[in-house]
Amino acid sequence: MNIKTIKGVKAQRKWSLYFILILFFLHYVPCAQTFTNNTGGVIPDGASSPTFFPVNVSGVGNINNNFGVANVCIDITHSWVGDLEIYIKAPDGTKIPLSIQNGASGDNFSGTCFNGTSSIPISNGKAPFSGEFTPDGALSTLNNGQNADGEWLLCVQDLFESGSGNVNSWSITFNNTPAPPPPPIPLCLGNPPAGNTCTNASPVCNFNGYCGNTSGNYTADFWPELKAAFCGDIIDNNSFVSFVASENNAVFNIWVSNSQNGEGIQMMFFSGGCGSGAVVNHGCYSQIKPSVYPSIVSAKNLIPGKTYYLMFDGFSGDICNYTIEPVSGVNILKIKASSNEICKGSPVTLNASGANGIYSWSGPALVNTSGATVTAFPTDNAIYTVTLDAPIGNCSISQDIKIGINPKPDLGPDQKDTICTGKPVDITKKFFTGLLNVVWTKNNQPVINPENISDSGLYRIKATNLAGCSDTAFVRIALQKNFSVNAGNDTTAVRNQPHQLKATGAESYIWSPENMLNNPTSQTPQAILTQDQKYIVTGFNAKGCSASDTIFIKVYDGPTYYIPKAFSPNGDGINDVFRPIPVGIVNTELLNIYNRNGNLIFSGRQSMKGWDGTYLGKPQPTGSYVWYIKGKDKDGKQILMKGSILLIR
Repeated sequence: MNIKTIKGVKAQRKWSLYFILILFFLHYVPCAQTFTNNTGGVIPDGASSPTFFPVNVSGVGNINNNFGVANVCIDITHSWVGDLEIYIKAPDGTKIPLSIQNGASGDNFSGTCFNGTSSIPISNGKAPFSGEFTPDGALSTLNNGQNADGEWLLCVQDLFESGSGNVNSWSITFNNTPAPPPPPIPLCLGNPPAGNTCTNASPVCNFNGYCGNTSGNYTADFWPELKAAFCGDIIDNNSFVSFVASENNAVFNIWVSNSQNGEGIQMMFFSGGCGSGAVVNHGCYSQIKPSVYPSIVSAKNLIPGKTYYLMFDGFSGDICNYTIEPVSGVNILKIKASSNEICKGSPVTLNASGANGIYSWSGPALVNTSGATVTAFPTDNAIYTVTLDAPIGNCSISQDIKIGINPKPDLGPDQKDTICTGKPVDITKKFFTGLLNVVWTKNNQPVINPENISDSGLYRIKATNLAGCSDTAFVRIALQKNFSVNAGNDTTAVRNQPHQLKATGAESYIWSPENMLNNPTSQTPQAILTQDQKYIVTGFNAKGCSASDTIFIKVYDGPTYYIPKAFSPNGDGINDVFRPIPVGIVNTELLNIYNRNGNLIFSGRQSMKGWDGTYLGKPQPTGSYVWYIKGKDKDGKQILMKGSILLIR
């Protein structure tokens, strides 16, 4: 194969690899998918139930916050869209509203797309609603992990006989940037309720967290100039607040919820007369319907430092709640915590922003009490208040925040243990962890099996409760130093006579085999042996560590001395010494050796070292020698024996 051919083969392999990778990513990387119903159909006028327009979805699979419903688009021809309630229903039965009676007497939804990112709620739009809107419900609710494959339904109901129309088409799109959840409704932070009349309008020094309602406790309060300036429907249950402008324009987000009639509110920013006289309209909205998404309202042509009024009224007398979040144009004092719930013993950082930037703080265990950022160490649930040091107008602005304290788990003191080599320990039993989430580490590395620890070292446990609070403790594991057990030297015993055993070096013992022993768990058992026997003794220290030793016992008939017939003291290490073997003898008193002339050439008193075949340091010749031995047995009986031994050179 020439070089040109080799290069061609390599290039072909390279492009084959690229092609395989492309196929892999095409198979595994989710792509945007749109499914459309182009046939549509008639929307029955004044129907008692909705009409369903299906779209069959396939090849999408499970949907969630990473890949799911991104938008729904509709095209509807209708001569009075305010009669329509429009929902979308998923295969698992989840149903969310897209548009509930929006658009009044206007015509058509013309290329209307719903998503979670538009700045315009559908309730704020106007027919024919061309473009992008946030729906009355949250599309993100559909991305709940369900399998999207199956039948999706556009549900449309015309509630009144005042117009007719058709669904021309609708579509649903899935991609990897699905509709996000709507922004959370701000907390109500304790501002005063709105006044029932303009003359007792409540001053709102800080709109942050301002909440109110259009309850039946409010009665209509208007005068001709107010009614003439108002853009909305009949005034039924209005209420009033006042505020000081800090810029030429003020912008707010407003949420409407818990509506009794589904109508929502109407509102107007104004200045001038209060209870009588001329009224200047600075921003009027009718209607703002209930939605999980906020509507944007604004007041224009304001003079900073001047007082203005804001009127709220239930549209067609509706009873509902509303929450306002200021964006700009009014004094906004905001307070945030590093966490609204902390673990006991942990610090919390508090941060203030907005208004004139000159703050003072109050609350328990504050490290400092002024500045935009402070730190506190609360020991129990606490409320912290930030206040503007320099009031604006007649307002002394302050803001509270609640900090909750979650209990920490308590593992107790650190532990330590000494373990035996080869005998693992379960360190998890040293702490009570209950339902806590537990992680064990050693030298910052995970411990895979803390129930079976056999290595020395410092082990760390971190236990975390459901609130995310944790405690740590340590277990120091040491290995037991080696120790030994001694069963004694190998020895002899008299057949069928008690023989005393003794072990040393441990605190408790077990002998085996148990046969012929009176107490196999004693340090000093007695054995009555009928045959040669090897015993193993296992000793245990206070930690339960063990060590073993053996002893061999040669059994003879006795009590007596067993005497060899000959020995060869030639220095080869084998049978070099004449040594009688005592069996059942407690004390050997005398061992004498005589030569053939009757001369005493060795005398060993109370010694069993034996005779090495020398006399006065000189080796004795080959021949027969007479021995005489004297001793006592365990009963004190004297044993006397004599005989001859052959010395061989």
